Amino acid sequence: MKTLLLNKKEICRGTWEFTLAKPADAVHQAGQHITVKLPRLLHEDPKGPQRTFTLASAPHEADWLLATRMTGSGFKKTLLDLSLNTEVEVSGPMGGLVRDERSAALVFLAGGIGITPFRSMVLDLHHKVLGVKVHLFYANRSLDSAAYHNLFTGLAEQPFFTYIPTLNDEPDAAWHGERRILGMELIHAHLTELDAHAFYLCGPPGLVTDLTSRLQTAGVNKERIFSESFWGYP
Repeated sequence: MKTLLLNKKEICRGTWEFTLAKPADAVHQAGQHITVKLPRLLHEDPKGPQRTFTLASAPHEADWLLATRMTGSGFKKTLLDLSLNTEVEVSGPMGGLVRDERSAALVFLAGGIGITPFRSMVLDLHHKVLGVKVHLFYANRSLDSAAYHNLFTGLAEQPFFTYIPTLNDEPDAAWHGERRILGMELIHAHLTELDAHAFYLCGPPGLVTDLTSRLQTAGVNKERIFSESFWGYP
């Protein structure tokens, strides 16, 4: 199906958000993704004019939001250069990190741009007021590379949501939050009874694989661990 590019803006260092018009008949669940095909490439790209993006927007929001790190690929340079109201082809929504509705205590573990499905899921839970408790651990090198940090900081005033950002290379001494890597030491510092939670992981493959293994070693049933890896940001 076809849709239009409505807006584009840099939301943190190296990360851009693109707004697409939501097709009238489109329905998605929080955490799902779509495939975007550009009408043509303005810059050469051996992988072609098509990529898959997780929807950062919640189902109740008026438009589709995509957030991505700009890596210099021909596809992403073309996407950035497109004029507003350019028509693009999309397929989906499909797959992704969809919430298991049996769980009332959720832990989201995000590394870098792996935050995108969790923006959708947190806003969806806030909108529906389901009584589900959420802890979001979000790892970045520095604050200026943390997408949606201000949004999550504001939402943390809500009783259902606890936000734990960690910046392991933040140069500003004024940062008094976590600086530990996203690992079991950090998780144990903020959570007890791990096996009472369902865990959702998204980020670089090494991070996802390591955390999955360590959570299982800590006693979390593998059926309560859900993950999605971002294999680079082409």
